[in-house]
Amino acid sequence: MEQHGKWILEKTSNIADAREIPKKREYQDKGKFLYLGKEYFLHELIETNGLNEENLKKNLKKFYFSSCEKIVRERIHIYQIQLRVKPKTIEVVESKTKWGKL
Repeated sequence: MEQHGKWILEKTSNIADAREIPKKREYQDKGKFLYLGKEYFLHELIETNGLNEENLKKNLKKFYFSSCEKIVRERIHIYQIQLRVKPKTIEVVESKTKWGKL
């Protein structure tokens, strides 16, 4: 037990860090948001001048959806050529419980 004490303390610290409640998002110029694995200030992703928090949230959501759709369409184009198949439709929608559609 003594020889593994440091490892145990390190792992319990990691667990405590993972359980922390995430900070509330700041929808201001200084607020940081993830995009493609990197952090960006809000004003680097969308136009922020003169918009209230509700409109900033809506515009950020539109930005993420349009970016997602663009990336998905590019990837689908690559794979449809390789696999010689073409999807009937491509949709990016918000869903909390559904991951796919049959």
